[in-house]
Amino acid sequence: MRTILVRLLGPLLAGPGLRLLRLSRRRLGLVLVYHAVVARGGDPSLELVPTHALRTLERQLRHLAARYRVVDASDV
Repeated sequence: MRTILVRLLGPLLAGPGLRLLRLSRRRLGLVLVYHAVVARGGDPSLELVPTHALRTLERQLRHLAARYRVVDASDV
């Protein structure tokens, strides 16, 4: 039940929460770590933790860069 609530309410609460954080003067950061990025992604129907395709990583990084200030790990 909790998982269903998180899946339903998470996206609804994430947007306003992110907007409030952007209004804050506090410097906040989030570190994303990708493991097992390969040329061709794994199959979620066959693998518990499938690998990420390079194409997916590139698409997600473009999305993040368009909306956030992306920095090197050494700058965190």
